Amino acid sequence: MAHALVHGIGGIGQALALQLSQDKTIDHLFLASRSPHTLRDVLPEELTHNNAVTLIDWDIHKPETIENSVQLIEDKPGELGLVINSAGLLHTETGEPEKRLESFNLEYFQKNIEVNSALPLLTIQAILPLLRQTPHTQIINISAKVGSIDDNGLGGWYSYRASKAALNMLTKTLSIELRRRRFEASVCAIHPGTVATNLSKPFVAASQKNVMSADEAATAILKVIASLTPEDNGSFFSWNGDRLSW
Repeated sequence: MAHALVHGIGGIGQALALQLSQDKTIDHLFLASRSPHTLRDVLPEELTHNNAVTLIDWDIHKPETIENSVQLIEDKPGELGLVINSAGLLHTETGEPEKRLESFNLEYFQKNIEVNSALPLLTIQAILPLLRQTPHTQIINISAKVGSIDDNGLGGWYSYRASKAALNMLTKTLSIELRRRRFEASVCAIHPGTVATNLSKPFVAASQKNVMSADEAATAILKVIASLTPEDNGSFFSWNGDRLSW
């Protein structure tokens, strides 16, 4: 029996959760959020009234919530075969992507690093003991093409670019360490494309082409995940399966 864990139940995360909840190869789905009780009020019934789906409390500022949730996962018979980190931050009440250097704000930068970079790594740190119990685990970090240093031809968006570049480096570093320590895991980053979600809505023009719905993006992401092999460990992919430059 295989389990899946999705951390971050925003637009893409929710779409991923809905599709994974219908996947017959997944025995149980865990949805991690720092506010699961609030989340329960806004999620569709396909997730909240599904015995094969469990909402778990996951707040890095309250370590006990994560410890309790890891125990819940461990107590459920089966193996954790898929972990997706889809939590993300692009704009807050106090900041948004910078168009010019004068707009750079330390508080906004630090929040980007915390949510987009550190949080995914802390999630894997918390479940590390569970990975020893699984023949092979796919660990997927939802990144962004704007985090590619080689692809940066437009500039701007200092904080978001830096946080996704940091996530990419953490993804690559983690892939090396787990392989060195003989964990049977593959760690990859995936760019979801331009997706119409609350996160991106203020920055996507109505006339912009190639904008996907969250459901379309989730379908594409899961297709890429299904195609991955252990040899893809430490790679960066686009939603269409193309390899991206770090």
